[in-house]
Amino acid sequence: MEIPIDKLWSQLLERLQLELSRPTFETWIKPASAKQLENNCLIICTPKLFARNWLQKYYINTIAHVVQDIVAYPV
Repeated sequence: MEIPIDKLWSQLLERLQLELSRPTFETWIKPASAKQLENNCLIICTPKLFARNWLQKYYINTIAHVVQDIVAYPV
């Protein structure tokens, strides 16, 4: 059973808030949003291209690990 995307995003934010520094979370994670989880791929929207690139470069593994822990399969 798939978890609703809004519930997944809320859980992800809660976990990342504990794992990352406050400035990091507030700057890079909080402004983003989850669009969909499909075919083991979470699509995250960011307000700016620079933010997307920053998330991909520095936080993709952390995000993927936390999402995998929540949904119990690799994402």
